[in-house]
Amino acid sequence: LPAAACGIAGGVFWVAEHRSLLDGWLHPGGAGSGYLFSVLRDVADKARFFGPGLPTERTEALEAIAEPGLELLPATLLYEYGWIFLLAVAALLAAAAAAAVRRAVRQGSMLGSLVALSAVLGMVFQALFALADNLGFGLFDSIGMPFFTQSSAVLLINAAVTGLLLSVFRSGSTFRDRKT
Repeated sequence: LPAAACGIAGGVFWVAEHRSLLDGWLHPGGAGSGYLFSVLRDVADKARFFGPGLPTERTEALEAIAEPGLELLPATLLYEYGWIFLLAVAALLAAAAAAAVRRAVRQGSMLGSLVALSAVLGMVFQALFALADNLGFGLFDSIGMPFFTQSSAVLLINAAVTGLLLSVFRSGSTFRDRKT
């Protein structure tokens, strides 16, 4: 019962905080974030499997993904090179994430395993939300792909998390568990 009450309260607070995202997702085509998501879905719709995308009637769609910045890099790659390139990048990210999760689970210490899993899963969800945003499904806030953003604070946090992750992977554990 307490978990259900916390879940309902969290859902109410999330909807109150992210109402503009929810409105843009449910009613695309308007102003604000809903318009950008509509444009990004149009870009994904006009993308071919291989090669540059088909011409679109909405010239602002091409201008939106051509703006300088790295937040819309997956959408730009999708339109310029096709679904095959985006799927290849996603497959590489999935393989790297699977290898990192497997290595994190095999740590000698429970604390090392938990620290490594939290770092890896945080970056995995960051990448998944960024890919969903770039395909026009922006129900959650995205801060960009890990290490492909212009925000120096996000880059600093990602670098610190990666340093912690590499430290755990290098030593095998950050704390030795007692053998009982």
